[in-house]
Amino acid sequence: MSVSPGTTEVDESSHGSTTIRFIVSRTEGSPGSSVDWAVTGLDPADFGGELPTGTIVFEDGEMTREIIITVPGNPSLGEDRQVELQLTPGSNLSVDPNSAPATIVIRDAAGFSIESVDGTHAEGAEGETSTYT
Repeated sequence: MSVSPGTTEVDESSHGSTTIRFIVSRTEGSPGSSVDWAVTGLDPADFGGELPTGTIVFEDGEMTREIIITVPGNPSLGEDRQVELQLTPGSNLSVDPNSAPATIVIRDAAGFSIESVDGTHAEGAEGETSTYT
Protein backbone atom coordinates (compact mmCIF):
# COMPACT_ATOMS: atom_id res chain seq x y z
CA MET A 1 0.00 0.00 0.00
CA SER A 2 1.23 3.54 -0.69
CA VAL A 3 0.12 7.14 -0.46
CA SER A 4 0.91 9.95 -2.86
CA PRO A 5 -0.20 13.55 -3.09
CA GLY A 6 -3.02 14.08 -5.55
CA THR A 7 -2.30 17.76 -5.04
CA THR A 8 1.29 18.79 -4.34
CA GLU A 9 0.67 22.52 -4.04
CA VAL A 10 -2.46 24.60 -3.54
CA ASP A 11 -3.08 28.30 -2.99
CA GLU A 12 -4.59 29.23 0.35
CA SER A 13 -7.89 31.01 0.06
CA SER A 14 -8.57 34.04 2.21
CA HIS A 15 -12.33 33.80 1.68
CA GLY A 16 -13.31 30.26 0.68
CA SER A 17 -11.74 26.90 1.39
CA THR A 18 -8.77 25.06 -0.09
CA THR A 19 -8.93 21.38 -1.07
CA ILE A 20 -5.97 19.01 -0.77
CA ARG A 21 -6.16 15.51 -2.28
CA PHE A 22 -4.17 12.39 -1.42
CA ILE A 23 -4.30 9.06 -3.27
CA VAL A 24 -3.98 5.79 -1.34
CA SER A 25 -3.15 2.79 -3.56
CA ARG A 26 -2.72 -0.91 -2.96
CA THR A 27 -1.29 -3.73 -5.03
CA GLU A 28 -3.67 -6.52 -3.98
CA GLY A 29 -7.44 -6.52 -4.36
CA SER A 30 -8.45 -8.61 -1.35
CA PRO A 31 -11.50 -7.31 0.54
CA GLY A 32 -11.45 -5.75 3.97
CA SER A 33 -8.02 -4.13 3.82
CA SER A 34 -8.00 -0.99 5.92
CA VAL A 35 -5.63 1.80 6.77
CA ASP A 36 -5.93 4.66 9.29
CA TRP A 37 -4.87 8.14 8.22
CA ALA A 38 -4.05 11.40 9.97
CA VAL A 39 -3.01 14.88 8.86
CA THR A 40 -0.19 16.98 10.31
CA GLY A 41 0.98 20.54 9.62
CA LEU A 42 -2.36 22.29 10.03
CA ASP A 43 -3.89 24.24 12.90
CA PRO A 44 -6.37 22.10 14.88
CA ALA A 45 -8.37 25.27 15.63
CA ASP A 46 -9.28 25.43 11.93
CA PHE A 47 -11.09 22.10 12.38
CA GLY A 48 -12.90 22.68 15.66
CA GLY A 49 -9.94 21.61 17.82
CA GLU A 50 -8.91 18.32 16.19
CA LEU A 51 -7.12 17.63 12.93
CA PRO A 52 -8.88 15.39 10.39
CA THR A 53 -8.35 11.62 10.75
CA GLY A 54 -10.09 8.58 9.38
CA THR A 55 -10.01 5.00 8.18
CA ILE A 56 -10.17 3.77 4.61
CA VAL A 57 -11.63 0.31 4.01
CA PHE A 58 -10.96 -1.11 0.56
CA GLU A 59 -13.74 -3.15 -1.02
CA ASP A 60 -13.03 -6.32 -3.02
CA GLY A 61 -11.07 -5.36 -6.16
CA GLU A 62 -10.79 -1.69 -5.21
CA MET A 63 -7.20 -0.53 -5.82
CA THR A 64 -7.22 3.23 -5.07
CA ARG A 65 -9.04 5.59 -2.76
CA GLU A 66 -8.89 9.35 -2.50
CA ILE A 67 -8.70 11.34 0.73
CA ILE A 68 -9.90 14.93 0.42
CA ILE A 69 -9.00 17.47 3.09
CA THR A 70 -10.90 20.77 2.97
CA VAL A 71 -8.96 23.53 4.73
CA PRO A 72 -10.93 26.65 5.74
CA GLY A 73 -9.76 29.98 4.28
CA ASN A 74 -7.50 32.17 6.35
CA PRO A 75 -7.57 35.97 5.88
CA SER A 76 -4.32 36.42 7.85
CA LEU A 77 -0.94 36.71 6.23
CA GLY A 78 1.49 33.98 7.12
CA GLU A 79 4.02 31.45 5.90
CA ASP A 80 3.44 28.58 3.49
CA ARG A 81 2.23 25.48 5.35
CA GLN A 82 3.64 21.99 4.86
CA VAL A 83 0.84 19.46 5.21
CA GLU A 84 1.45 15.72 5.48
CA LEU A 85 -0.90 12.76 5.34
CA GLN A 86 0.35 9.78 7.35
CA LEU A 87 -0.92 6.20 7.03
CA THR A 88 -1.02 3.50 9.68
CA PRO A 89 -1.87 0.14 8.10
CA GLY A 90 -4.15 -2.49 9.56
CA SER A 91 -2.94 -6.04 10.24
CA ASN A 92 -1.03 -7.91 7.53
CA LEU A 93 -0.43 -4.76 5.48
CA SER A 94 2.69 -2.79 4.75
CA VAL A 95 2.83 0.81 3.59
CA ASP A 96 5.65 2.30 1.54
CA PRO A 97 5.76 5.25 1.58
CA ASN A 98 3.62 5.80 4.64
CA SER A 99 3.32 9.58 4.22
CA ALA A 100 2.83 12.16 1.47
CA PRO A 101 3.48 15.91 1.55
CA ALA A 102 1.53 18.84 0.13
CA THR A 103 2.10 22.58 0.45
CA ILE A 104 -0.46 25.31 1.04
CA VAL A 105 1.06 28.40 -0.58
CA ILE A 106 0.31 31.86 0.80
CA ARG A 107 0.17 34.25 -2.15
CA ASP A 108 -1.19 37.27 -0.28
CA ALA A 109 0.79 40.47 -0.66
CA ALA A 110 2.78 41.23 2.48
CA GLY A 111 2.41 44.97 1.97
CA PHE A 112 1.61 47.59 -0.59
CA SER A 113 3.35 50.38 -2.42
CA ILE A 114 2.27 53.80 -3.64
CA GLU A 115 3.48 54.96 -6.99
CA SER A 116 3.16 58.42 -8.48
CA VAL A 117 1.01 58.65 -11.58
CA ASP A 118 1.19 62.43 -11.92
CA GLY A 119 3.85 64.32 -9.98
CA THR A 120 2.23 67.72 -10.53
CA HIS A 121 -1.24 68.49 -9.28
CA ALA A 122 -3.09 71.83 -9.19
CA GLU A 123 -3.84 73.05 -5.69
CA GLY A 124 -4.93 76.31 -4.14
CA ALA A 125 -5.67 79.34 -6.26
CA GLU A 126 -6.12 78.80 -9.96
CA GLY A 127 -2.82 78.74 -11.77
CA GLU A 128 -0.72 77.74 -8.72
CA THR A 129 0.82 74.30 -8.77
CA SER A 130 2.62 72.15 -6.21
CA THR A 131 5.06 69.39 -7.01
CA TYR A 132 5.19 66.32 -4.80
CA THR A 133 8.23 64.07 -4.67
